Amino acid sequence: MAVAIAAAVAAPALPAPASADAGPKPHPGQWYLSAWKVRTDVWPISQGAGVTVAIVDTGVDEGRRLPEIRGDAVLPGVDLGADEDERDDSDGRGDFNGHGTAMALLVAARGSDGGMVGLAPKATILPVRASTGNQLHAGIRWAADHGAKVINVSMSGIQILDACSPRMQSAIDYAIERDAVIVAAAGNDGNGENHTEEPASCPGVLAVGGVDRFDRAWQKTQRKPYVAVAAPGKGVTSKNIDGEIVDSNGTSDSAALVSGLAALVRARYPDASAREVVQRIIATARDVGPPGRDDTTGYGVIDPARALTAQVPADAPNPVFAAYDTQRGEQRSAQRRHDLVGLLPWAAGALCLLVAVAIVVLLLVWSIRRDRPARPTGGWSRT
Repeated sequence: MAVAIAAAVAAPALPAPASADAGPKPHPGQWYLSAWKVRTDVWPISQGAGVTVAIVDTGVDEGRRLPEIRGDAVLPGVDLGADEDERDDSDGRGDFNGHGTAMALLVAARGSDGGMVGLAPKATILPVRASTGNQLHAGIRWAADHGAKVINVSMSGIQILDACSPRMQSAIDYAIERDAVIVAAAGNDGNGENHTEEPASCPGVLAVGGVDRFDRAWQKTQRKPYVAVAAPGKGVTSKNIDGEIVDSNGTSDSAALVSGLAALVRARYPDASAREVVQRIIATARDVGPPGRDDTTGYGVIDPARALTAQVPADAPNPVFAAYDTQRGEQRSAQRRHDLVGLLPWAAGALCLLVAVAIVVLLLVWSIRRDRPARPTGGWSRT
């Protein structure tokens, strides 16, 4: 698999557009943007313009203390924790602890007043405020219905079994059918219980692990077979809800950065499907750690410049959607079996009815023949 992916990015890069735009200057603490050479190698090609990224999280502050996301950076969204009749007045542009706002900054901060810059500074944020498992399912569906082409889920629920719950998988299926890329944090207890977490564990989701500035796996990043790629998750500079510069650790940050990359790719290749966007991100990731895929960094650390310029063959490996296709095939087979089992009582009833009708007909025929007068036997007789 690693050899095939390496071969997929060996072709010459595509040229950058003639009207190059270096974009805003990153904050000095945003070492990851400097490492990716965003102003010279990335933003002249794409800044995510025209792409809506849903942040399914704790809400997104409107920018009262954060000039980087004032104005048109954040659309009206939804607060799924509000009562139905209150949702028009509670549109997700409010954050009860700052987590969702920090994710939004990493994706699409504008760099206003010398502040933070997101990886996709011209993308637009759609806030979806959710705080329970049921709200998380509903939030993914709501985002897909309201124009999100990338859905970031830096929240998670622990699963006892190494599987995705049917309700969550149903929401993922719904979003994929509407051509959304779903990105999720892998989890932050890899050096402890290492729980299976959804939606990262769901087929069709681009699950993201965390690394430090030296591309080493962050010690707490989840160690799971569902991890597809990795991104910075240790010492990631952002802002809290009060506008203060902070450094945070967690695969939440990693997922947000990958969502920013997905926005860059979707803007650069507007005709590419969600499946092709995920394929491109995986195919252009840089393998780190042990050769080949591993459970902490997946197929490697994302490389925004290569993701925007490399020639990725149509048949390049796409393990995320290979797992999704397998799950969908099994789901269809199970549905057919269920439908067949459901038909069995009807078939048995119909068979019993046919047998009963046949018995009645036979009895009638036997009765008619028994009561019919016997024909004379022998030759003709004269009278």
